[in-house]
Amino acid sequence: MREKKKILVFDFNIVWEILSGYSMLNQVLYDDDNEYCFIFNRHCQLSKILDDKGYEVRVIEYGCASNALKSLLQYLCFLIRATFLVYRISPDVIHANNAMAARLSVPIAKLCGKKILVHIRNPSFPPRTYHFIKYADRFLAVSNFVKNSFNSKIKSKTDVVYDCHESKLVNLEKNSNQITVAMSSRLSIQKGISNFVDLATRIQDCLGDTEILFKHCGGVPAKQNDLGFDPSSAPITWLGYIDNVDEFWKEADIAIIPSVGPEAFGRVVIEAMANGAIPIASKCGGPEEIIDDGVSGFLFDINDTDKLYDLVFKILIDPELRKEISKNAIDMAKAKYSNRYYIENVNQSYIKVADVKNC
Repeated sequence: MREKKKILVFDFNIVWEILSGYSMLNQVLYDDDNEYCFIFNRHCQLSKILDDKGYEVRVIEYGCASNALKSLLQYLCFLIRATFLVYRISPDVIHANNAMAARLSVPIAKLCGKKILVHIRNPSFPPRTYHFIKYADRFLAVSNFVKNSFNSKIKSKTDVVYDCHESKLVNLEKNSNQITVAMSSRLSIQKGISNFVDLATRIQDCLGDTEILFKHCGGVPAKQNDLGFDPSSAPITWLGYIDNVDEFWKEADIAIIPSVGPEAFGRVVIEAMANGAIPIASKCGGPEEIIDDGVSGFLFDINDTDKLYDLVFKILIDPELRKEISKNAIDMAKAKYSNRYYIENVNQSYIKVADVKNC
């Protein structure tokens, strides 16, 4: 058994539940091979959970200043306090859990002579962020789509590690008396919400005698909005924000991911698959790597609403196909997106970082 490594995680994620926090939380809770401690720039749900579970958590406020002078003072204060913490903790590896965290932790790591791994979850970031990130020892990308957006120098030092999600539910059997088509996303044009509304309207008009429920979680649209539709006229139940994504997807038969902009990974896809909901996603980046088209879900070209309609209709009228694809989705989620699989891959990156020779 190899010696445990001490990992210091910088996490500046504001909305950790839907970005990096879930995978990081599972990594820490289920990883017996490393010791973890954390630096956050603000108190949040993730920092509280980790603190309650006995991990060393330090919060150094940064990023909420009201003017440029206060921001500069906050920045200097953060650098000084975090540097002292790094010297005291003396980690084997520093893990910057997103690009924002890397902007501050990379200079500190270099100042303290520590190895740093930067987790990249977006295919683009500001030039000033890249100026700091490029000095990291190694990188993690959430998909090949993200990795391929890097220049050759960063790409050569990048490992692809997909995020993880395991359903907490035991019984994933679907309700045979009704069919539910669902979507989980922010309320934005980029997420293709208008395509979901169009789909719901067309399906209801075509299969009026069949009980089909359309549900959306992730916010409730105002009657006056810039999304291009009136929510009160759409045959969709708007659930707002929910705490239990597993229950949401367990009740769904089909998951619609109609994004019209690039998706770095597509966490919602693996959440749906883990709970037996069949993902139908646009070819928008990350989801193309997750879904085995025609086996564990389906893909369609961005904004091809006719193809989306045809795929949904095909699944709706064929119960055996629904059952087969649903089972395949669950099996693939267990095989490729489990906590253990994620931890093993991240640990391999930690080993590579620790072995990097100082210049």
